[in-house]
Amino acid sequence: MRAHRTPRLATGASIVLATSLLSGSPASAYYAGFFCSEQSAKRANYTWADGSATTTVYYNNHCGRRVNVTLNFITVIGKVVSKCWRTPAGKSHKVWGYSDLNDIARGC
Repeated sequence: MRAHRTPRLATGASIVLATSLLSGSPASAYYAGFFCSEQSAKRANYTWADGSATTTVYYNNHCGRRVNVTLNFITVIGKVVSKCWRTPAGKSHKVWGYSDLNDIARGC
């Protein structure tokens, strides 16, 4: 299953306000989510917003175990760079050294 950039308004008035002042529109965030298994209603959820030099991906993994995902970035010259990420159980974030995350796919 592949999750593409699904726009979602950023939460937090300060983020929306700061972005609105600079660009005139609310900040867009993207979302991807995967069920832990076919029999489970639990999910691993990811959100991100592209930055100017990096991308911070936030996760909330309810699966109780690591979930492998592939992050597909687009470089400034249009090359696709894929990175495997073994997302730990729980919630946190990771900063990646690429500014344009195109999608997140389940598995590596």
